[in-house]
Amino acid sequence: MLTESKAPGNSREIFKHLVGEKITACFGVGSQIWIVCGSGSAFVVNNAAYWVENAEAVEKVIDKRRD
Repeated sequence: MLTESKAPGNSREIFKHLVGEKITACFGVGSQIWIVCGSGSAFVVNNAAYWVENAEAVEKVIDKRRD
């Protein structure tokens, strides 16, 4: 599930999500780069699109990668 919608490249709403966050992990899934924050959510970049995924979605992707 998306907690933020896909937005233009200079979207302040998305980047405000990263302010004050500690990056705890970073990994690739296909053409996407997932930057996991201390809160458990992730900033996801896929070519020119990017968005924020909630902690549940991050756990699902991590569990799938472990299988």
